[in-house]
Amino acid sequence: MTLHYDTSAPDTHARSARKAPIAPVAIGKRAPLSLRRARIQRLVRYGATSVFAFGVSEATLLVLYGSGVVDATVAAFIANIVATVPSYLMSRYWIWKEAPRTRVGRQIVLYWATSCACIVGTSLATGAIADLAPAGHPFHLAVAGFGFLFVSIVFWLTKFFIYQRVIFPVAGTDS
Repeated sequence: MTLHYDTSAPDTHARSARKAPIAPVAIGKRAPLSLRRARIQRLVRYGATSVFAFGVSEATLLVLYGSGVVDATVAAFIANIVATVPSYLMSRYWIWKEAPRTRVGRQIVLYWATSCACIVGTSLATGAIADLAPAGHPFHLAVAGFGFLFVSIVFWLTKFFIYQRVIFPVAGTDS
C-alpha cells in the first residue's frame, strides 16, 4: 500500500483556527466511509438543488413560451438565467459550504462561465427540438418541455464534475 500525504492548503474558515494534522491517504484504496458519505451527501444536495432550479426554469420556460411572449430558444435562455442565481447560492452555501472562500471572485466567474455555456447549449437545443414538432400541434408545448428536460439532464453530470473539481474544490474530498 502506497501512502500519499495530503498537503493541500489548510482550511481557511474562521471556525477552524487550529491547524489539522496531515493525514495519510492510501492511493488505490477505497475512500473511508465518512468521505464516501460526504460525497453522497454532496451529490444528493446537488440533485435537490438541481431539481429546485429545474422547477424554476421549467415553469419560467412554459409560462414564457406557452403564452407566446417569446420563442422557445429565448424562453429557455431566460428560464436558465432565472434559475442560475438561486442555484449558485445553494451550491456555494449548502452543497460546497466547505470550499475555501479565499477566491470567491474566481468561483463566481467560473460558475457563471460554466452556467452560460450550458445555458447557450440548452437554449439552442431546446429551440431545435421545439422546431421539430409541428406548430399548432396539441403536443408542441410538451415536446418543448420534455426536450428542455432531456437537454438539462445531459448537462447535469458534466456541471457537477466541473463544480466539484474546479470551482468548489474541497481539500481531501476527492482524490
